[in-house]
Amino acid sequence: MGKSNKAIKKTTEMTLSSVSNILAQYRADKGRYPTDGWKNELQYVASGSEDCAYDLFSLGAYGQQGSERQDADLYAQL
Repeated sequence: MGKSNKAIKKTTEMTLSSVSNILAQYRADKGRYPTDGWKNELQYVASGSEDCAYDLFSLGAYGQQGSERQDADLYAQL
């Protein structure tokens, strides 16, 4: 494995560890792990839109992008 691949692997391992620690802290504080209210997976896009480093969002009740109703997509306010 080249130096670039090793760096990518190490960065990914560090990210997974950080997220795991945050989830563990959430569970310690709330007694449960966080869930999306609609039981869909949250979406993460590393190259965010409109001057954001990343996008974090839920695809709403139907798990499809673009709904405009009350159960529409929700984006993290960064």
